[in-house]
Amino acid sequence: MRLDNLEKKMDEVVSAVNILPRIEERMINQKHDLTDHEQRLRKLEETVSTNSVYRTWGERAVFVIIALALGGMNLWK
Repeated sequence: MRLDNLEKKMDEVVSAVNILPRIEERMINQKHDLTDHEQRLRKLEETVSTNSVYRTWGERAVFVIIALALGGMNLWK
């Protein structure tokens, strides 16, 4: 009876050990995916910060043009 229990437990251990390489592979793949996402996020952050500078200067230029146009209209009245 004890030998049967020991064999069952050993079978469970063997099945668990067989699963470990698959779990390890999944963990490695998730790490690679996370690294890829981090790189893409950093690239996106750089693009957004660059576009923010251009957008700010564009807004200022439009504001100056509108202000000059309104000021010019008041001069010609």
